[in-house]
Amino acid sequence: GDDRFLRKAKEFLFSWVEALEPPQSLSIKYFHFRGDNPIVISYVFPHFIMCMDLLKGYDGASPEEESQFNDWLMPFVDYMVKEESIKNNHHIFQTLFLLCSAHILKDFALFKKSIGFYLNGLRSQINKEGFLPYELIRGERAATYTLMALEGLFQIAHIASLHGVYGRMEKSSYFGGS
Repeated sequence: GDDRFLRKAKEFLFSWVEALEPPQSLSIKYFHFRGDNPIVISYVFPHFIMCMDLLKGYDGASPEEESQFNDWLMPFVDYMVKEESIKNNHHIFQTLFLLCSAHILKDFALFKKSIGFYLNGLRSQINKEGFLPYELIRGERAATYTLMALEGLFQIAHIASLHGVYGRMEKSSYFGGS
């Protein structure tokens, strides 16, 4: 209820919007596995999108600011729209980023594609015992990576449920789980 926080949130968000370069202009020296940039985009950008969604919900962003944000976001969406081949936590957060983007952009085709990524990933992410095998191979860091993966999965399920998709997202796993 305090407009100071709304203004400060918008100030922080738009400082990022004005400072970050589109992914096409980023250096290619980190090109291994499409680079670190997709990982950073996947993990960090959902927060930017959720911030804009909150600003919109509290009438804290003008139509011009919404348009500026959407125009800024689109090159990152275009850069990230190719599905990750390894279905681990990176795939989960790529899916979360695209789902959040679809929500804020009101892009139904991207929303459906994101749900498809989610279902495709679930087929190999969870085994019949409920473990995430691609996170368990990380040894001593398995718990951290598993928690990260679960955080993304829960956020995806929650956002999808807000759009009426919950309950139809379950898919049987390669490993016997669902």
